[in-house]
Amino acid sequence: MIPLRNALKMDVGKNIYLCMLAAGVIVFIFYCMRIQFLPTGLTLSDVIFFLMVIVSFSLILVFFIVCWYSMSIMVSAIFMKVSFLVVRNRKNVKLIRNFKGTRRIARRMKFYEPLWVHFLISFIGVLTILVIEKARGIDMLSVSLSIAMTAFCLTLIPNIYFDKRIHKQKKIKWWVSLLL
Repeated sequence: MIPLRNALKMDVGKNIYLCMLAAGVIVFIFYCMRIQFLPTGLTLSDVIFFLMVIVSFSLILVFFIVCWYSMSIMVSAIFMKVSFLVVRNRKNVKLIRNFKGTRRIARRMKFYEPLWVHFLISFIGVLTILVIEKARGIDMLSVSLSIAMTAFCLTLIPNIYFDKRIHKQKKIKWWVSLLL
């Protein structure tokens, strides 16, 4: 079993992405063999055309993934700032210390480092989503929930690193306070 710390690193994510890509290619090849569709007589120009189509769709996919990630980082940063202000107004020293520790770990991980870049990419992503929603009528609730869930998971990453320093009895209280 992979430890959670290694699973949250980008190297593991990249390896999982590459394995899923390879599995997709293998499944596609088996599907083509099952329906007995084996293209023969392809010329070099046909292959180049198909590669250009694949590259264009890959660029669109990368654009939307980067926009989605940047919007999630922005929502996570706003959530961290608002929750820290709420906790600071309650005068709870332990919660303030835990939030400061989580923010310090996030700063060390350079999680919110280029925030202005994420803001710019998020702005472009929101404009793109609004244009697509107006033209095709996509479900904005599912897009918003997807961004919110990713932001929540991204917020948990520095918290998990800081959480390893907290004793076991205090972990339950911290998780409950985080969920509330």
